[in-house]
Amino acid sequence: DYIKTIQVLSSIDMDDKSVQYQASGHYFLGDAYYETDRLNKAIHEFQKVITDFPNSSFVNEARIGLGWIYIKEKRYDDAVVVYESLANYTQPGELQNQAKYLLGISLKNAGHSERGDIILEELITTSPNSQFSDNALFELGLGYFDRENYVTAYQKFYQVTKSYSDSDVYD
Repeated sequence: DYIKTIQVLSSIDMDDKSVQYQASGHYFLGDAYYETDRLNKAIHEFQKVITDFPNSSFVNEARIGLGWIYIKEKRYDDAVVVYESLANYTQPGELQNQAKYLLGISLKNAGHSERGDIILEELITTSPNSQFSDNALFELGLGYFDRENYVTAYQKFYQVTKSYSDSDVYD
């Protein structure tokens, strides 16, 4: 329950240096604010994690959350800055794959479809088994469909369905 989380975490003085788990407290409070659509408060909490606890295990999750807020607010250029930094400066793995996926989406929404497609294609090529690769394929298919390139859109959608053996379209 996000409302209860906000009530409990807001009652704790997380700026008191004697409080353990300050970074996680700010992160989870930011997440609860995000989930209850209190985006300015969520931004404040995520930025607090990023600024005050740069070595925390929650800092990259706070960056992801900040980018999600920017996407929700249609501030795509701001989301690009956040996700580009994560994609370029995190270790290879699912966090970097998530950042690349969200970077591609943000670029496409910001009007840079070609660059977004390149990022998504790169994700699929370099990390074909990533949980974000199928999403990237689907987004590429939607982009090709919107640009009326139906054959390529179909090919991308078909690749996604082949990943799911229980799909009706699987052969």
